[in-house]
Amino acid sequence: DGWRFKLDAHSVVAVLTYADDAAFREKVWRAYFSCSSGDINDNRPIINRMLALRQERARLLGYANFADATIEGRMAKNGMRATEFARNLRERLSPPCKAEFDDLCLFRRRLEGSSAPTLAPWDVAYYSEKLRKASYGFDDEAFRPYLALDTVINGAFGIAHQLFGVRFVPAANRPTWNPDV
Repeated sequence: DGWRFKLDAHSVVAVLTYADDAAFREKVWRAYFSCSSGDINDNRPIINRMLALRQERARLLGYANFADATIEGRMAKNGMRATEFARNLRERLSPPCKAEFDDLCLFRRRLEGSSAPTLAPWDVAYYSEKLRKASYGFDDEAFRPYLALDTVINGAFGIAHQLFGVRFVPAANRPTWNPDV
């Protein structure tokens, strides 16, 4: 009641990280991950058509698949090598990721008791933030005053001046795409 959230990533991440109501986090998570997949907003037929066209393009250009056509000039060279890289990475990262997830579950049980349920996808950011605060006294929101737009812009331009001797000054009467430019 009284609040409306858009399903853009910025809003969703904020809800998943800070909303205390697990049912609300779940509702937002499910809405975010199911948007464009039902009713009149279902993008799946469009995506399937795009994939078919990409496959057809690759075939016409003499490649086995879109991955091969796309990454030939890149480090992996072909889709098989990219898939092997991803598999290898997954194998190497799985143990530390599982350990980190287990630590997060243990942290939740310390907070809520041994009967606390296993973390659901909509719980991970929330409990990660709580663990970060508990372990390190670190709070993302504490940095907000230092990241005000004017502060960031002045800092970026100040660094450019220090490093390169360049000064940025507003240009009067120049056409721009937006008056704030």
